[in-house]
Amino acid sequence: VFGVGIALSVAREFDAMILANSVRLPMLFLSGVFIPVSRFPSYLHPLACLLPLTYVVDLIRYSLLGDYDLIPPVFSFAAIILMSFIFFWVAVRMLERRMG
Repeated sequence: VFGVGIALSVAREFDAMILANSVRLPMLFLSGVFIPVSRFPSYLHPLACLLPLTYVVDLIRYSLLGDYDLIPPVFSFAAIILMSFIFFWVAVRMLERRMG
């Protein structure tokens, strides 16, 4: 749904790929995929909490290891659902606006 929003915000497909990769790559490094967010400097924690992938990584870590990094699984699941609805709503509004 996030990708649909990005694709609808630009005019050409090539621009959508550049924009998506410029968002996706930093999100990969700041969400705890490679290094747990708890090891980041404290000023990066709020930024990591804005990224949807952070919650997914914490849930996967909890399901595999029985441990989570920063966010308890209940809050991670709720955040994923909430962000999915928000991104879906924004994508639908953008699509409606583009379709006329």
